[in-house]
Amino acid sequence: MRLWRPRFFDLKIFQQRGFFDETVSAVRYAQKLAVGSGCDVQVSLGAGGYSLMQRTSCDTTSAFTRAVPHPSQAGAFADAPPSGVSVSAATIVFTPLGQAANAARTPTDFNGLTVGDRTFRVVGETGYVDVP
Repeated sequence: MRLWRPRFFDLKIFQQRGFFDETVSAVRYAQKLAVGSGCDVQVSLGAGGYSLMQRTSCDTTSAFTRAVPHPSQAGAFADAPPSGVSVSAATIVFTPLGQAANAARTPTDFNGLTVGDRTFRVVGETGYVDVP
């Protein structure tokens, strides 16, 4: 009996989708961590991938210098995209109320965030991460 196997496929498509799902999950985790800990969490997105940081102390003015530890792996909650997968640049600060804000902590909608050819958005007032 011969098994059918595709002869050609683009591995980049699978890597891109996997990194998109991972990035969206990281953004959602950051929002939950901000609410659960009562401290701001910053998500940095860009060509280098994503990273989650918390303030040095749980206030509203100190710098984001403390890496968020990954909940199921050793090390920081950060990752780089696979080769050839682009990530749009954005810095999102989740407040203890769960809101997505800019650096000034003003609730802001983040629309058109992309990983490869897929997009998502984050609603400022609620912190909801929407994948259309």
